[in-house]
Amino acid sequence: MARILVVDDATVVREKLKLILKKSNHEIVGEATNGLQAFLLYQKHLPDIVTMDITMPGMDGLMGIKKIKEKFSDAIIVVISAMSQKTVILEALENGAAGFILKPFDSEKVNKVVEKVLAHEKVKVSQNDPKELSSLDVAVLEPNQKAELDADLLKEIMAIKMNNSKKEALLGKLPNK
Repeated sequence: MARILVVDDATVVREKLKLILKKSNHEIVGEATNGLQAFLLYQKHLPDIVTMDITMPGMDGLMGIKKIKEKFSDAIIVVISAMSQKTVILEALENGAAGFILKPFDSEKVNKVVEKVLAHEKVKVSQNDPKELSSLDVAVLEPNQKAELDADLLKEIMAIKMNNSKKEALLGKLPNK
């Protein structure tokens, strides 16, 4: 059971997420409608996980992630957004997001990602399949997602997630396409 902060400006999305998470025995410690509220509630409740939308009024999710991670580097934030552009995914990961789920989402997707980020599972990275990344990246690479992720994007994701010494060796092993 995890303590979760749900952040989205759409009430219907927050309600759907809360229902999914509660059915899996997670506790909802708070709800926010923008990045600033998320930061303030994070400080107050110190949740295990934050689900964060990107496009919200006031402080958006990207800035919210950055603000939370600056003060709480161990925060686990999973982006749940309709924004599927490569630059948005990369910026969310660069700001410290642990994963990315595209809307529309279902309970299976949400629960799978929450389980993986809580367990910090690792999946072997191999030359044959660059999609075999750590579970924190699996959230980005769910096979049924609509975003088309190419080898270049996978290389960029790995560069963000790996430390510099491992990064160069790994990027040389990934296929060019």
